[in-house]
Amino acid sequence: MKKQVCFYGSTLSALILLASGSVYTKIAMEYFTAPALTFIRFFFASIFIAMYLVYKKAPLPKFKDVPYFFLMGASGFALYMCIFNLAIKSVSAATAGFFIATSPVITAIMARVLLKEKIGVLGCVSVFISFCGIIIITLWNGILSINTGTLWLVLAVTLFSFYNILQRKIAGHYSPFIATAYSLVTGTIIMLPFLPEAYSQLIDIPNKYLIISIYLGVFPTGIAYSLWSVALHMATKTSQASNFLFLTPLITTLLEVIILGVLPHASLYIGGILVLAGLVLMGGHSHQSGKKSQAEK
Repeated sequence: MKKQVCFYGSTLSALILLASGSVYTKIAMEYFTAPALTFIRFFFASIFIAMYLVYKKAPLPKFKDVPYFFLMGASGFALYMCIFNLAIKSVSAATAGFFIATSPVITAIMARVLLKEKIGVLGCVSVFISFCGIIIITLWNGILSINTGTLWLVLAVTLFSFYNILQRKIAGHYSPFIATAYSLVTGTIIMLPFLPEAYSQLIDIPNKYLIISIYLGVFPTGIAYSLWSVALHMATKTSQASNFLFLTPLITTLLEVIILGVLPHASLYIGGILVLAGLVLMGGHSHQSGKKSQAEK
């Protein structure tokens, strides 16, 4: 019973913190430039993650894997977060949440192309339903309503899906948390050229934006990933925790209403339901595929 309480507590806390990141990023982008906020967020997160790695006595990555971690740091953190920050300036946090939530679907398509993994009929149906939802969210007011933020989100979710593919390649050598932690650190190193820009924006910064930038680094990034690793460790199987990720865009929408007072557009209700339906189908398809592969072994 106690273990279940810890599992659900860690999982839901991680999801709430992750969802809050989108909302507070929208506020932070009123002051910061996208690269500066990315560096500041990763800088604070890296400090927290480094202390956690030392505390856990985590092994250093193998030298041959370092280029891989830099590629993961670029696609899943540095470039992804910069582009996400640009996107959030012109779209709602809730819209961004539903776009990013489609990453499992995009990852499945990439895995089919790059890794020759089979999607299956149910997988194809889930992809179609999710994309119908995204089209509704994007084109509700007509094709001319597509803004640059939407295009940035498409690129961001593509980069993050590529990061997921890369993480699969080293899954047998590093735990999910260790792989994520070293990818975050390399992402911070990649963003070092923007240190002067970040420093100039931290001088005479209003307290409101300083607190938000520290919060983004420590809570939605550092603590959230740590809690997620605890949830994965306590789960009886990975899907037990990963299925909760479907709640993230819903939590983001709720937090945006509470914190920013922004009510979702009708397109988000209709398109969001389709996106979530596709994700649930994709999760069920992955679970069935996993059971089938285990049975074949």
